[in-house]
Amino acid sequence: MSGWEYHTFSFAPKLSFLRGSQLDEQRLQTELERRGEKGWEMVGIFSSATGQDRTNEVAVVFRRQKSTAPP
Repeated sequence: MSGWEYHTFSFAPKLSFLRGSQLDEQRLQTELERRGEKGWEMVGIFSSATGQDRTNEVAVVFRRQKSTAPP
């Protein structure tokens, strides 16, 4: 029986994918495509806030089917 394996990728928006206050969509897209080429499918994304309407960290969850070795 095959199942899924999971991978998480997290980042602080201020340091990674923002230019000023705007999302650097191209940089984020490049990162997502890089993982997609390795078979990872994004299945969720969530953020944590500092309590002052600011995002502290963003976590992205990926999955891919486990490879099963022949018997």
